Amino acid sequence: MGILNSSHRPSPEEKIASVLVEDALNQGCEIVDIEGNEKLIRAGSIGAVLRYKL
Repeated sequence: MGILNSSHRPSPEEKIASVLVEDALNQGCEIVDIEGNEKLIRAGSIGAVLRYKL
């Protein structure tokens, strides 16, 4: 997941999102991009469905 425009400096949020996506894919997780969900946006724009109940 890279950005070809060399003048763009990724924000800290973009950096951590890239790491999270890479780690998830390496573990065989499914990634779903969801846009426009206010509840998810208020929660920081990153969510997960856990395999086991906590």
